[in-house]
Amino acid sequence: MGRDQFLNCVKNNGIVSFCTADLYAIHTVLQEIEQRNGYAVIEVTSNQVNPEGGYTGMNAMDFRNLLASMARHVGLEENKLILGGDHLGPLPWANLPPTQAMEKAEILIRESVRAGFQKLHIDTTMPLGDEISPPDEEVITDRWIRLYQIAEEEASLMAEQDPDYEKPVYVIGNEVPVAGGNPVGREEIPQITNPESLKKTLCLYREKFCKIGIPDAFENIIAIVGDFGIGYSNREICEYPRGKARKLTEVLQAYPHLVLEAHSTDFQSPESLQAMKKDGIRIFKVGPELSYAHREALLALTRAERKFLPRECWANFPEMLEQAMENNPTYWENWYHGTEAEQRNMRMHSRLNRDRYYMNLPEVKSAEEKLLNNLGGEEVLPFVFNGIGEVAEKYLEVLE
Repeated sequence: MGRDQFLNCVKNNGIVSFCTADLYAIHTVLQEIEQRNGYAVIEVTSNQVNPEGGYTGMNAMDFRNLLASMARHVGLEENKLILGGDHLGPLPWANLPPTQAMEKAEILIRESVRAGFQKLHIDTTMPLGDEISPPDEEVITDRWIRLYQIAEEEASLMAEQDPDYEKPVYVIGNEVPVAGGNPVGREEIPQITNPESLKKTLCLYREKFCKIGIPDAFENIIAIVGDFGIGYSNREICEYPRGKARKLTEVLQAYPHLVLEAHSTDFQSPESLQAMKKDGIRIFKVGPELSYAHREALLALTRAERKFLPRECWANFPEMLEQAMENNPTYWENWYHGTEAEQRNMRMHSRLNRDRYYMNLPEVKSAEEKLLNNLGGEEVLPFVFNGIGEVAEKYLEVLE
């Protein structure tokens, strides 16, 4: 899809951005979109894919090649793929001093552009190193523009090598919802972004672009992320409060090239998604709900396995996953609270499916493969795909 066609699609009807590195989820999404004769927007986060491998073990080019191969497998033309990067920036290295973290972020940005990422959400909102609290808007914006310039520099080199190359488009947002869901509950779900804050952010970016002599750069930004009162936790789902985004949409009337992008739309009802679209939100980002459906399918298959096969034949998938999570609590300990029994239950059943960080481990992958083979191999795969497909359909139908 060409840049202009993509922008028209975003502006007029909206898009769903499937932000996941779950291969079963990606396969299902690509297959669903091929059947609908549509376009697939697939994004990965800087934690999932980065120059050091992320938790998938892939860099940007690895992921791009894998995605292209999977698209060919389901019959989806590669030109119907839009590849994006989510939370691109210093996030994976936030524990390092700012200078080092930003240097690593620059390498990430260059690799993402070289790999053909077309939609770049650059995120510099997090504190780095010894910074106690998130930086102020001036610092966030200065860091964002620094990475934007790196991306444009790399894109210009790409354009010199390929006359048909189209430069990427960008997403900003100085108020970014908690990635992957909220670890506590409703009381900490972000409120609606204040329209005045939105205006201030947009003015700040435009002023800084003008100050450094690149005023046209502002036109390369296609969307701004905000807080829309949505979210989910271990205990509940906060549905979109209807009508609340309209004042933000009104702000963007002065910026006709911009739309609102919603993160963490996972687990929203079809009615809430329709209301969000009606209120002017045009980019819907979903990810953990897809891998949640994958895990739930595997747990259902485990129950079937234990009903029909003797114990000595079991794959022990839940036990292998639980052991992997216990051995390395890094990815879940700040998300699951309570007694030991409550934490164990959340590790296996929470909507905040932090288990997705462990699914690529060899021992977990091996147990999953044995589980599937125990129940018929390829014959049982449609059961896994169907659950994920229902999630994908929910979002795609919003745009029909």
